[in-house]
Amino acid sequence: MAFQLTDSADRAGHFWLTLLTLVFAQVLNFSYMVFTMTKVKEPHSPFPAFTGIGSAVFLYNVAVFVSMFLFWIYLEVSLSWYITIHLLNLLIFVVGGGFSSIFLMTASNKEMVTKNNVNRLKNLVISVEDIIRYVSNLKNKNELEDLANSLEKLRDKLRYSDPETGNEVSVIEEQIENHIDTLVNRVISSKEHMVLKNQEDICTYIQSILDTVDKRNSVLSSIK
Repeated sequence: MAFQLTDSADRAGHFWLTLLTLVFAQVLNFSYMVFTMTKVKEPHSPFPAFTGIGSAVFLYNVAVFVSMFLFWIYLEVSLSWYITIHLLNLLIFVVGGGFSSIFLMTASNKEMVTKNNVNRLKNLVISVEDIIRYVSNLKNKNELEDLANSLEKLRDKLRYSDPETGNEVSVIEEQIENHIDTLVNRVISSKEHMVLKNQEDICTYIQSILDTVDKRNSVLSSIK
């Protein structure tokens, strides 16, 4: 009789110890969820992360509700199943949540790079538009139609270029920026008669910039 009481006490002690351990693990589980979500900045594509987290929380709730009823009927069996389900739940959450977090942060970084490149292209377009306005205000603007047309082509080419970027075109993009800066200096910083005199050379230079932009866009298209 004493042996049976001792055995029952040991089983009860084991049960409560295991249950406390599970509660502690659940706290870690939800702490990890909070940590994961706070590390994901601007989740513009939240579906993968919320799907993984939602699945983990759903399995957790199923395990809790099922175990609430089974604990009182089949103590040892229900506890073992509870442990198994919880471990699977934790594994799914840690692996799925971790990969989802990495995916979202990578996507966010890529979007930030694209956004910066969009701003870079806009600045280049603005620089070309400044040149166009300068030329349109010159006294001899009627004699600079070829230059104005070339500048408009360059503006449109930059405006409708692919905003994405990559390491493969970083050098080309730096060349384009340098060429635009040089073009600004050759037109805006020059006297009107010099612009008129060098119109053909400037148009040739603009064509070389157009070719460089085409090269950049072609490289981007080939790596997609």
